[in-house]
Amino acid sequence: MANPGPNGTGREGALREVEAWLADRGLPQLIDGYRPVRSVVTRSAPIALVLLAGAVYGATVRDWTWWGVAAACLTAPIAVALVYLAINFGAAPLTRWAAIHLARELTSVLSLGARALPLLLVFGVVLVVNTEVWQMSASLGTTSLAAVVALFVLVGGALLTVRIPREIHGLETWDGPDDLARRLAGTPAERLGFTGPGAPDCPAPPPLRHRQWANLGLVLLFAQGLQVLIVAVTVGAFFAGFGMLAITPATAELWTGAGLDRWASLDIGERDLVLSGELVKVAVFLGGLAGLSFAISAVTDETYRREFFDDVLADLRRVLAVRAAYLAALARPDGRDLTGT
Repeated sequence: MANPGPNGTGREGALREVEAWLADRGLPQLIDGYRPVRSVVTRSAPIALVLLAGAVYGATVRDWTWWGVAAACLTAPIAVALVYLAINFGAAPLTRWAAIHLARELTSVLSLGARALPLLLVFGVVLVVNTEVWQMSASLGTTSLAAVVALFVLVGGALLTVRIPREIHGLETWDGPDDLARRLAGTPAERLGFTGPGAPDCPAPPPLRHRQWANLGLVLLFAQGLQVLIVAVTVGAFFAGFGMLAITPATAELWTGAGLDRWASLDIGERDLVLSGELVKVAVFLGGLAGLSFAISAVTDETYRREFFDDVLADLRRVLAVRAAYLAALARPDGRDLTGT
């Protein structure tokens, strides 16, 4: 990592701006010499101590069973591992960057989702008026329903993960100085001296290490996962509203074979619109299924794939160009001007 420069100016100031720019995008592994060990220790130590103290309290005062104490003790290293992963791969800035990126590209995401929604909705309408779907969903407890949705997430995440190496491959190359200058435009790397008339050639960056591949893949997976989530929530909300309008409480009770767990109701004329726990379970199930279907379409269909991945891939191309300029500038002697003169 670059040493602090006076007032953030000059060579060191430019390098620090680039490092902050990379960290803000959830890519701390691209920073030279990034070592999060100190942050992990300072942030996880209080959590681990509290968890271990709770285990001791449970064993000595509350008379927990041995397996209860063992489970409580295991939570301490698990918490440390989670803190390590969160800091090592910039979970907080990654979440913020993905949310900002999603908001910026919301129009294109909705346009992409609009292409998939007609088929998803037709498929879902057939299921939402199906007696067996209501009986199955109503029989699921909260834990079971969460497990089913988690299965959808794991399968969809696996499909997207398999595609990531192919998408990232080749992003770290550019077609000459003009292409590099376009990628660096608007980033702190413009100050590193590889753009403009007479600028020296930027050497190709060293190959990405495993952690850097993982960091880039996580950014791509997270951004695409948010897009799938929008489609899943939209479909689930649609079917919750559709079920309230189209399915009467008497019909729902007939399908489930039991009374409804009424969450909210609205009387419109002679019609009683009911949002029940059973309807919510059906909507969550169909939303999760729609998200999985959308993820499959985005990976296997070339038109979907191009629109699904290209926006984020363009950002990653720029990130890797910034990395190349950053590493090239770091490799120069400290006293040398960034423009190479």
